[in-house]
Amino acid sequence: MIVSEWFHGGALREVRTLWLTTLRWIISGAALILLYRLVPNTAVRWRDAVWGAITAALALELLRRGFGMYLERLPTYTIVYGAFAALPMFLLWLFLFWTAVLIGAVVASRGVLAALDDDVKPGDAPGVQFLDAARVLAELARLAPGANGAGFPAGHWRAAFDDDPQRALRTVQLLAENGYLVRMIVFGLDGIHSDEPGSIWDEHWALARPASELRVRELFDATWGAASGAAGLAELDQPLGSWANGPAGALGP
Repeated sequence: MIVSEWFHGGALREVRTLWLTTLRWIISGAALILLYRLVPNTAVRWRDAVWGAITAALALELLRRGFGMYLERLPTYTIVYGAFAALPMFLLWLFLFWTAVLIGAVVASRGVLAALDDDVKPGDAPGVQFLDAARVLAELARLAPGANGAGFPAGHWRAAFDDDPQRALRTVQLLAENGYLVRMIVFGLDGIHSDEPGSIWDEHWALARPASELRVRELFDATWGAASGAAGLAELDQPLGSWANGPAGALGP
């Protein structure tokens, strides 16, 4: 009895209509969620994929209703295209459909972009790291090339680092780990200590080896992932002193 009512209308007509509408939403929503979760060449969280699918599904429903009203109330397209009217209408619907899908993809991607913003700080970019480290090296090579402990207090570069101790710490760690720099704390000298004991600005930086024995290629490879060989850049093999007085001038102050 229930099956007969279900397939032939009657008292269950409203229930059948509601179920078919709900089923359409479930199928399209699931397909969109899987599309946004599995297709991108990056990890997308399920939550972001769901929000993107909801957005796209709503946009598709609005487009379906609006497109239906347009075809019903403005049939003049048949006068222009005649028997071929179905083709431009199909292409128009295809364009609107994929526009809605891409809108959902943009919504789903916001979570990925937000995660990237949280993980990568401006000072962590390879270009910023290389420029910061290269400026320190160039100034030491010009003014204290002998590697005999002479150098400058870290506060000398405080303005160049925008007074950011974390940015200065990343730079000096990069240089020290790659054998360019030695870090010292010299007590009793004016202008070395900061207002905060133990701060990066309390340190004294000097070249680990004479400038004539150092090359910039190792620093470039450390920041850019060993890309200098493919890029050529023969100036990276110049002694640090020659490089500091030549190509390093393009780095600016």
